[in-house]
Amino acid sequence: MSTSSSSPTLKRRQSATDDDNQDDDEMKKHLKTQRTTVVVTSLVTQVETGVKNGPLSQALFEEPSSLIHDPISNITYFIDFSEGFEKDQVRCIDHNAKPEPLVTQLTNFSTNWSSSLILLIPERFRTKQRHFIAYNNYYAGRLYSISSDGQQVIPLLFNVTTEVILYNISGMSIDSIGRVVIVDKHRHYIHIITLGLENEICYLTTIAGNGRGEYLNHVDPFKAGFKEPHGICIDDDDHIYVVDRNNHRIRRMDSKTGAITTFPHEQLLFQGGPQCIVWESQTKVFFVIDLCSIKMISKNGMVSSIAGSDTTPGCLDGAGENARFRTCSSLAIETVEHYSIEWVNYIQELPVFCYWPPGLLNVVLHYLPPTTISLLVADPYNSTIRRVLITTL
Repeated sequence: MSTSSSSPTLKRRQSATDDDNQDDDEMKKHLKTQRTTVVVTSLVTQVETGVKNGPLSQALFEEPSSLIHDPISNITYFIDFSEGFEKDQVRCIDHNAKPEPLVTQLTNFSTNWSSSLILLIPERFRTKQRHFIAYNNYYAGRLYSISSDGQQVIPLLFNVTTEVILYNISGMSIDSIGRVVIVDKHRHYIHIITLGLENEICYLTTIAGNGRGEYLNHVDPFKAGFKEPHGICIDDDDHIYVVDRNNHRIRRMDSKTGAITTFPHEQLLFQGGPQCIVWESQTKVFFVIDLCSIKMISKNGMVSSIAGSDTTPGCLDGAGENARFRTCSSLAIETVEHYSIEWVNYIQELPVFCYWPPGLLNVVLHYLPPTTISLLVADPYNSTIRRVLITTL
């Protein structure tokens, strides 16, 4: 029996690869036109590992993960898998401390925590006792409210039995009205939690997934299939984006219809194994961890690798794709400095008699300071947190 090398399956795979390369080339051309540079540095550079607090230059990390950044306080929080999986710690980096950032431990929150996640509650939804929502699956999955100082750790109470549902949560995010969306990894579902007031019942509802561990888009979210979904984020319109890890794709749930589709298109495969996705609302882009690399996706679907390598892990600081990560687990937006937009707003508010000759405004804006996005990336197997600085001139 003869075989053909141009089977429909091979053609589809080749077509998908060609589409991915075309998207990547278009994004790189766009970035080059805008003179974008990417630089990766490590916050902790010591060869030894462990748990040591103090000035950042002297601190040690074990396996940092579940990274979040509070832009209001300028403090970064993360979970450090230390002293075995039964003694994970929530640690924080105070970037305001002088003469250098200070690493400390969040008080009274350091024992019997494993496979943990932590979610920062937006300022408008915070209460005295609820600054964070934390997840822990030590013995049985539980969710907790945590105060800003770590002194109050209160388990959330639910309207249903949650031990099975919460046993393997792999991602959490929060929508515009304060509901927490969680990813049920091993059962292949997406749930939503309506938080009660302090010490009141919370309501958990399944919103997507058929539980069969498959890849299937559908207008009915309960008929759509995921396969070990992992990370999650929500954009400004409350559309939900899920890292469908074992399907190597990003899935999108429409906030109005509930329809599940693939973002940005069905042919895009994340070969390394996607871990995490975040939405940056000012520049309207997504950042995705694809195992050992960082991808950027525009809202209209252009994709590019901006740092690290899909195929070569390691530990190396440097420019963009010359840098090396080793199985990154999470990332957070640290800062976005939009100098150009601030200057445009200022110029537009000048009195009418301030006349700008045609073309002069563009010349002025060309020489203004750059737009800069700073990402923090947890690199647990290198025992450090990396800063990815993206500067667009």
